[in-house]
Amino acid sequence: MEIIIEAERKRGVAFEINDLARTPHAEFILMAKKAGCKFTFGSDTRDHRSFRLDYCMQIANLCGLTRDDFFIPVRKERK
Repeated sequence: MEIIIEAERKRGVAFEINDLARTPHAEFILMAKKAGCKFTFGSDTRDHRSFRLDYCMQIANLCGLTRDDFFIPVRKERK
C-alpha cells in the first residue's frame, strides 16, 4: 500500500473511492489521507443505483474525509 500511495502522491493524482467495487478499504484511505493524497468518488454502476454513492459516503465519513481531502478541479474562464 505504501508504494502505491507514494506513487500517487508524487504524481498528484487522486484515488477513486468506488461505490460498485467498494474500494479502497478504510486502512488504505487513512494511510493515503495521512500522506496528503486526494480522493474522488466514482461508480461503475449503469443502472438505477447510479449516482447513489452510498459506500463512498459511508467510508468517507468513517475515515473523517473533508472537502479538503478531495480533488476539486479548477475551472478556467474562457477568453
